[in-house]
Amino acid sequence: MSTRPSPLAVVPALLLVLVAVWETCATPRDAAALPTDKTWQAAAQVVRAGYEPGDLIVFAPAWIDPMGRMQLGDLIPVDMAARMDGARFGRIWEISIRGAHAPETAGLAGTHRPAATRAVSALTVAAPATIASSLP
Repeated sequence: MSTRPSPLAVVPALLLVLVAVWETCATPRDAAALPTDKTWQAAAQVVRAGYEPGDLIVFAPAWIDPMGRMQLGDLIPVDMAARMDGARFGRIWEISIRGAHAPETAGLAGTHRPAATRAVSALTVAAPATIASSLP
């Protein structure tokens, strides 16, 4: 009987090494793709230039919300921050990264799509379209 391990026994170890190398190489690239403070400030200027009282400001994906509120928090009152959904807002600003969309804008189509989008480095600012409401 042979005491040599089967060549298949090294496959899990090789996979582990390959995943570790991949993650080591991908992490700096992913970190470099995130918006900087200057990028957030530039995006905030775009929003402030067209903002009207009562506009909803959303961020996508959800984990960038704290960074967005740091720049635009003065335009997000408590009732807006604690909203159930975006149905009662006539205009929605969306600041996003990596092609993400907030749940409040995911279903918008046709004439309700953003009036314009503007790339600000790693961020995308979707200028609001007026949303017709069936509410009185």
